[in-house]
Amino acid sequence: MIEGLPSALLQPFRLLTIALFLPIFPAFAEEDPVDTQEAGEQGAETDAPEAEGETLAFIQGAEDAPSIARPDAFEEPATASAPGRGFLSFSADVGVATAYAARGINVFQSSSQKDPNALFAPALEVGLGDTGLAVGWLSALQLTGPNREEMVANGVGAENDVYVAWSHALGETVELGAVAALVAYPLADADTVGAGGPLLLEPAVNVTWSGPIELGAEVLYSAGIQPAAPVPPYAYLNLTGEKGFDLGSGYGVTLGAGAGFKAYTVPDAPKDNVWDVSLDLALQKDFDNGLYLTPGVHGAWTNLEGKDVAQSMFVWAGMNVGVVL
Repeated sequence: MIEGLPSALLQPFRLLTIALFLPIFPAFAEEDPVDTQEAGEQGAETDAPEAEGETLAFIQGAEDAPSIARPDAFEEPATASAPGRGFLSFSADVGVATAYAARGINVFQSSSQKDPNALFAPALEVGLGDTGLAVGWLSALQLTGPNREEMVANGVGAENDVYVAWSHALGETVELGAVAALVAYPLADADTVGAGGPLLLEPAVNVTWSGPIELGAEVLYSAGIQPAAPVPPYAYLNLTGEKGFDLGSGYGVTLGAGAGFKAYTVPDAPKDNVWDVSLDLALQKDFDNGLYLTPGVHGAWTNLEGKDVAQSMFVWAGMNVGVVL
């Protein structure tokens, strides 16, 4: 589901999916204490909830040439609904980035991990009261680069995800989560990929511990639904850590890091993009009425056969704008 820093939604890809942290995809809402206002000669008390949005460039997914693996960002969907806002809560997020990072891969690259082929990533989510359930939609669209049509035909571009997420707090520091995501490439060319509109199913479970540093672990399984799936099935373990700093006046800074490992379940599995590492730095500004703005810079590395460390890593910048209602 996408890489960067609004949380899981699935977070612990809080990089991400926590991106990295990133991106894809996700925002949280909280209710603040009651405010008291003076009106004329009489005082009236009104509840003034204040929403906070948390984003991580969460779109991460699909793989590239040597082995194309699906995104994370979408890797962390989402979060349960906000208490105190009625049975339904809504969030919307729009992300733009200089690259689409997914599990260590620059997904939209033309020929190199460092290709700056830009990403546009809209997302919507509906939370269901205090149930811990949320349903959402995410998309990853390539904005620039000479290979846009090729990526769409190959079942990498024009990605659309729908997901159901659940979270449950165990005490004050531990949270359990689960996500089931359907990843679709509806505009892919059937003759090119061997299947019309490739579909991937990605269930995941995660746990997050909140202390001086927030630590997360997620296990995800990715498999194609059609026999001619463009990516071999694999299990993916992602470990993340992040530290947030409140700067006051609605500003905050988050530092994050993550490491991932793929275990393919087929013989002759790809040897590229098995290990990945990510680093994230994001600034967040929360406004009134649930609006937020999150610019960030991120870096990632993955193992690529025949490539040295410098050739296997890339750096990108992104911005998320969203609202929680």
